Amino acid sequence: MAKRKPRQAPVDMSLLENAGTLAEWAEKDGSAARVFFAGRAARSGIIPISDLLVMVIRPGIRRRPYTRFAKGWPRIFKEADRITRLPRFLCSVPAGVFEGVLYLGTDKIRWTPPKSGKQRKPVAPGTDGCTPGSTLHDLHERDLRRARSLNPVRTAWHRTLLMLGRTAYNLEACGQEEIEMSDHLRLPSFLASITLPYQKFKVRRDEPDALPRVKDVIKASAEGHDVVKEEGASMLLRVLHHACEGVWLHDCYGVERAPFTGMYKLSEAGKVIGQPEAPVGYEGSSEDVEGTKCLPRLNTVSFGDPSEAVNEELDKLFDVRDRYVRFQPTVGKEWELVRQNQPLWLPQDTPKKTWEPEELQRHPSYEALCLLATLATVEKRGKLAYADIDLVKGSAAWVDLDSAPRVQLVSGLAGLCHYSNGIRCNLGHLDIEAHLRDTKASSFSAKAVT
Repeated sequence: MAKRKPRQAPVDMSLLENAGTLAEWAEKDGSAARVFFAGRAARSGIIPISDLLVMVIRPGIRRRPYTRFAKGWPRIFKEADRITRLPRFLCSVPAGVFEGVLYLGTDKIRWTPPKSGKQRKPVAPGTDGCTPGSTLHDLHERDLRRARSLNPVRTAWHRTLLMLGRTAYNLEACGQEEIEMSDHLRLPSFLASITLPYQKFKVRRDEPDALPRVKDVIKASAEGHDVVKEEGASMLLRVLHHACEGVWLHDCYGVERAPFTGMYKLSEAGKVIGQPEAPVGYEGSSEDVEGTKCLPRLNTVSFGDPSEAVNEELDKLFDVRDRYVRFQPTVGKEWELVRQNQPLWLPQDTPKKTWEPEELQRHPSYEALCLLATLATVEKRGKLAYADIDLVKGSAAWVDLDSAPRVQLVSGLAGLCHYSNGIRCNLGHLDIEAHLRDTKASSFSAKAVT
């Protein structure tokens, strides 16, 4: 009979040492909370939304004594011991998409139970055996009843690999430099994807009351508030931004903006031609174009109408019909001085100006403008095409971890909220007590994990 191998501890010393260090740093944050964005496997780039975990180290409210780590406790867990009377809780939140909407740390959805080797998935409220989407652990407490562990028998896993992920304790990912304090949470970019050329995006629609919501957002932004309610109005906000800036596709489909300062006009062939202005101190040969000193005609370049290329791309990527976007030049048949980065081609009847939301919403080509604003978020990587999940529905959901700081210091948990068409995020109200009611922590001895 083969000799049975001794059971190994599910974690190593370094993970717990790093966890203790994170808690020690958090002691210096006062009432602020540290927020970590991490993946279960990937540490950077675009990862599946089901691999995303959000961790929050937050302070407790009431001071209390701790049960010290005794001799019977496994040696590796003694590293998490800290001399303090102020609780420091480590909350973990999974992410997932249910019926086309991404949920992150909200009590409006329930999740399948955590199982080793399987991802938790969002389900409808009332589903049997499912729980809210967050967990809480006291970094300093040995007593599992007071540590608020979901399953005391597997507390070692819950504190480390299973619920939190190895990158949560990676000091290189967290960074030891000073983190700037903020009163709002900067979320990473959440994306939807399709597989080319077999699938297409479906464009999201704003709510009927999108107009008053946009006005509330503009007012809050003017007052300097960073956290505003955008639910049901993301598309109108995005179109409004592009129309006011006068830039729609960022030169991805032909030159939209002037690449240099110079003289421009519309040629007989229907193209915009430009002749660069001579730089200050230029002493070479030059030409006078309507009173402006320009480089020789040899340097003249032309920019064609991007309408055909844009509409061909829209047909490939979006599930839409009878929507054709027409562009028109911003210059006439006479030479005009155009500054660098000013628009050369714009969607029909959309001059660059300060647009009012109601004015833009009544635009006869508003639906086509929505497509343009959405196309501006599309990025192709191999056979996949990604777009902003606020604006489209796709076949899979992703998150770009590099689009936001991996570690953030937020002054108040009440500010950890963000609403939009495709995201329901409410990290400020982690549904911890519901976990305690659903899963009672039973008595547990140290020998259970040895």
